[in-house]
Amino acid sequence: MNSPREILSAPARETEESAISRGEDPLYLYGFARPGFASDPQGSPREILSAPARETKEAAISRGQPVTGAKAEDRWNRTLPNVRGMDERHPPFYWSHPGFAAVLSAVSKDEFCGPAAEANLQDLQWIGPRACWHQAVVEEALSLGPVLPAPFGTLFSSLAAVEEYSALNATAIGQFLDQVTGREEWGVKGFFARGQAETACLARLEGQGQPALSPGARYLQTQRLRLKVKQELTGWLDETCTTVLNELTRLAPDFRPRRILPPAETTDLEIVSNWAFLVARTDAAEFRESLGRVNAQHGPGGLKWELTGPWPPYSFCPTLVGPNAGPEPGPGS
Repeated sequence: MNSPREILSAPARETEESAISRGEDPLYLYGFARPGFASDPQGSPREILSAPARETKEAAISRGQPVTGAKAEDRWNRTLPNVRGMDERHPPFYWSHPGFAAVLSAVSKDEFCGPAAEANLQDLQWIGPRACWHQAVVEEALSLGPVLPAPFGTLFSSLAAVEEYSALNATAIGQFLDQVTGREEWGVKGFFARGQAETACLARLEGQGQPALSPGARYLQTQRLRLKVKQELTGWLDETCTTVLNELTRLAPDFRPRRILPPAETTDLEIVSNWAFLVARTDAAEFRESLGRVNAQHGPGGLKWELTGPWPPYSFCPTLVGPNAGPEPGPGS
């Protein structure tokens, strides 16, 4: 687990209102979004957030309800509805930039910066709920428009630092949000019951009218058949996975291979593929149907695929550039 990183160093903690207004309270980045529009199932844009009436920044901060203004220091948008931030005191909010908005909330410096943060990141009981809160904010933002999710634990020292980072990566962020508008990430993981398949194939071959053999000769024959079965199944598996991938990319050309990790618990199923697809919402039903046909064809042979999602597009995020240390690792895993 990487430690939270401060894009710029944070000064001492002050009250929420004065610290945020002066950019001195640490800010947690959930990602970048276009909260003004989302696509309905037919793919047509619909406005789902409207800018509230103009008011002073001080009044907005005191209510926890940022609003849009003409000057940089007044460019507050509304908070995200129906979701909490890293704590109950600091609601997530949008901070606008031309073409998109950063999704932020203030956080406790004591928890996220310095030696305490290093200790917290070794504590699963501390990480677990905060990872869930991070995910919930990203998913809420996704329900309101396209999102580029940030890695867990990305910190900025001030709104000025957010501005600098946003400006430095504006082209990449804007292009990515264009790419994922109206699309969602779906995971497709392939499972193979290799032992079951090998046993069935071996029984079929041994039953094909083999001549009577002595016990020793039969043992050697069985070993040769086992090796043949293993080789043929490996070739068949590679060919089948390629065929299935080609079928799915016909509907969703943007895909990413994912790392294949060992299963969390003991199982007879071997994970043979792990793919992420960027699927248009208008094609999601056909994508599911296509995978259903694949499972109906290959399931009896011990090979099946599991569909999960939709997810925020973690697997497709670009590498963004930090202001001080070169490229930052892109979101996703």
